Amino acid sequence: MAVTGIPLSWVVRQCAGAVGKGLSLDKLLEAALIHREHGDDRDCISPSQLGLLCASIVYNTSDEAHALSARPIDLGLGSLAYRVLFGSTTLQPGIDAMIRLYDLSNRTITLKLFVNRDVAFLALKCSDDTPGAMLLEDCHLGHFFIGISHFLGRPLPALYVVTRDPEHVNLSNMHWSTRVPVEFGCNSGIAFPRALLGASRQMNLEEDSRWGAVQRWLDFAEPDPALEISPLANIKLLKAGPSGNTASVGDGAPMAGFRSARQQIIVDAAIRILTNTRDSVESIAAQLGYSEARSFRRFMKGATGRTPDQIRSGFGIPVRNLLVHERYRRILAQIPG
Repeated sequence: MAVTGIPLSWVVRQCAGAVGKGLSLDKLLEAALIHREHGDDRDCISPSQLGLLCASIVYNTSDEAHALSARPIDLGLGSLAYRVLFGSTTLQPGIDAMIRLYDLSNRTITLKLFVNRDVAFLALKCSDDTPGAMLLEDCHLGHFFIGISHFLGRPLPALYVVTRDPEHVNLSNMHWSTRVPVEFGCNSGIAFPRALLGASRQMNLEEDSRWGAVQRWLDFAEPDPALEISPLANIKLLKAGPSGNTASVGDGAPMAGFRSARQQIIVDAAIRILTNTRDSVESIAAQLGYSEARSFRRFMKGATGRTPDQIRSGFGIPVRNLLVHERYRRILAQIPG
């Protein structure tokens, strides 16, 4: 059975460390475009929204441990792990290089690779023995699954996932990010066929490898139910002007001045209108304050890499998820690496 939604209670658990550091739960959920209609587990989100939430927590806490561990992890370690993995020509040396990197660079997450006759098991453990540590292990397990999948040029054909968390949302079901069965055990990790350790790198080294890895995973992990993207919102901020020298926008990330904040609001608003209405590009340009549709088209191409027509058609991405993906890309771009 495929995972079709992640319940709100699991989402709130993911935010616990950041909220304990003083961040607003409402702003964290808003950053991931999560809307609480009922306020309980009838509200479910998609894997892309949970991934976006995790990226937002990392960015806003400056901690790749998601503020879930007593020991933080410096920003950039996850990206560096991808670099050493992608720099290898076959998978096992890449995994071995990641293990050495984590051994040398942090005291929070430990990686180990166990191999028997047929199965390889990438184990990870947080130094804290707390519920937050177990959540952190799950987050990093997803991170390594995404990286290895990108290295292989296809989703890692995992066999199963093991968690130490007795309250894991997918226990005895399919894991939200890997789509394989979840088992309870003493070591968190992911099992896959041993033969893959000799697999050659299939990714394109010329592309933005971090975002490319996430895009590949989003195509794999996205569920069937459509995301509900609200109608045009925040457009009134375009006319309000900044307060002070900086402005803060929907995801809570500080932007360098009103111009940057205004650009982000326009992009969000434009994507919402393009994907929720059949208004002409000329009409949308006028709504957003452009006197010429040509200038609006040029702006959207520069800001998103897509023309308004490509955004409306989905351009290879399900239309319902385009706004989530675009915000995900922007947050990743602000994390070192």
